[in-house]
Amino acid sequence: MYEITAFYDISLEQAKKAGKLFKTEAYDDYGKFLASDIELVVIATRPHSTHASLATQALERGKDVVVEKPIAVSSSEAREMIDTAKRHRRILTVHQSRRWDLDFLCVKEIAEKELLGKVQMIKQMRPCGGNAGALLHEFGSHYLDQMLVLAKEFPCEVSAIMENPFAEDCAFGWFDINMRFKNSPAMEIAMLPSEGYVFPCWYIKGEKGWWVQDWCDRVEDLFQKIQKKSKLGYDYIPEFLRIVPKHPSFYRNLYEAIREGKELMVNPEESGDGLRVMELAVESAKRKEAIKV
Repeated sequence: MYEITAFYDISLEQAKKAGKLFKTEAYDDYGKFLASDIELVVIATRPHSTHASLATQALERGKDVVVEKPIAVSSSEAREMIDTAKRHRRILTVHQSRRWDLDFLCVKEIAEKELLGKVQMIKQMRPCGGNAGALLHEFGSHYLDQMLVLAKEFPCEVSAIMENPFAEDCAFGWFDINMRFKNSPAMEIAMLPSEGYVFPCWYIKGEKGWWVQDWCDRVEDLFQKIQKKSKLGYDYIPEFLRIVPKHPSFYRNLYEAIREGKELMVNPEESGDGLRVMELAVESAKRKEAIKV
């Protein structure tokens, strides 16, 4: 399906290490890298502020592009990237990998099937260390994306508190963001210092009761934690696990989008929306008031 043909790194030594491993060309000159025989560029660079420039250059050279989250560091940068992709008729997508986390898929199924009746509130809490740094862009881009997938719409109000809303390097530290929507339930996403205590990750309030669930990475963990935390009145096992635990392939979908014109699983506008929510959250924390959209 794919063949890796070249690596680029600002360090030629690092590029050569990867090139040797995969028996490909190695470059420390991005222009020469883009001039090589490649169709798709995957950008997984730090700092995140490099994403926009690297992606834009590749799109302008006629390459399709995958960007690791976050797509950029501002919604205006994301908008420019999206416009560049459209102008050059190239594909731009973002690897929002946590859309396929088992705990999220379980929550998504419960909410969409209204197994607790009409959902009134969804809350997601994640622990973080004391010196957490740039949590909002590093992890918030994942978890806000999950919440916006559940909502299927952009919030009409955002309020937030965070450790350091005036940080110039995006190192805002811990945060707690609340969102209200026109047609979807209220949602809250927080990353808070745990001080060694691990609390449940997901809370869903529906008309018929609560669902409380831990995070998990493995299928067996999901079974165990569901049975321990179930508030549905029985040991609910999600439909997608009762059949066969299959997960859609991000890169297979991308291949089909490039070769067959199929719809992308992750369109860049969605990732841009996540960045815009982050910006509204920072503004709310600075002003100490809710921001209406």
